Amino acid sequence: MVVVDKLSKRPVYIPTHTTATAEDTAKLFFNYGIRYYGIPSTIILDRDPKFTSKCWTALTRLMKIKTAMTTAHRAQGDGQTERRTERLRRAENPVKVDDLALLSTQDLNIAHVTAETTLRSRKLTSRFIGPYTILELSGNVALLDLPANLKHLSPRFNVDMLKVYTSNPDQFEGRVIPKSTPVIFDDEGEPLYIIEAFIKRRIFNRHPEYLVKWHGLPHHENMWE
Repeated sequence: MVVVDKLSKRPVYIPTHTTATAEDTAKLFFNYGIRYYGIPSTIILDRDPKFTSKCWTALTRLMKIKTAMTTAHRAQGDGQTERRTERLRRAENPVKVDDLALLSTQDLNIAHVTAETTLRSRKLTSRFIGPYTILELSGNVALLDLPANLKHLSPRFNVDMLKVYTSNPDQFEGRVIPKSTPVIFDDEGEPLYIIEAFIKRRIFNRHPEYLVKWHGLPHHENMWE
C-alpha cells in the first residue's frame, strides 16, 4: 500500500498482502500513514473494496476525515500515488530468461484469453494468467512460451505486464495449488464452456435463471444464467 502526502509529496510504502481485510488495511494506515503525517483532513482513495467497506467508512467518519474516491490506475485522479506505485512496481518486478511469469490480462482481449470470460465482466476475470516461461528478453520486451490455445496472441509482451510467479509463497506454506482446466475454443476462436452442475433456480424479472457451476472453475465464480 502506498500513501503519499499531497503537500510534501513524500511517500510511505507499507508492506501488506492481497488477502488483507478492510480492518487490516485500516490498522496499517493508522499505524504508518498517520504516524508520519498526522490525521489528514481529506484522503484520496481508489475504489478498492477495502476502502468502500463499512468498517473503513465508519472509521473515517468518526475521525472526521473526508474521503474522495478516484478510479484505480488512473493517474488523472491521483497522479502522485499512481506514479509512486508504478515506480515501486517496476522496481519489484525483475524478470529474467527461464523465469516463470504471470501475464496481466488488463490490456488483453479477455474474450480470447480465459474461460472466466463466461462471467461477462472484466472485474470478475483473473488479473493474471499463466505462468509461462520467459524464453527471451530484449530490453523491456519478453518472449513468452505460450500454450497452444493462446497461439493467436503475439508472444512478446512488455515486462510491465509480467509478474514473477511464486509456486507456493511462504504466506501459504503447504497450500495445494489447484490445477487449471485448459480453455477449449471452437472453429471461430470463441471459447467453449462446460456446465458441471445447476446449483439453484430462481425467477428474475419473470424469467427463470439458474446458478451455474462451470467445469474447472471454483464455486465463488458460479453465475446466474
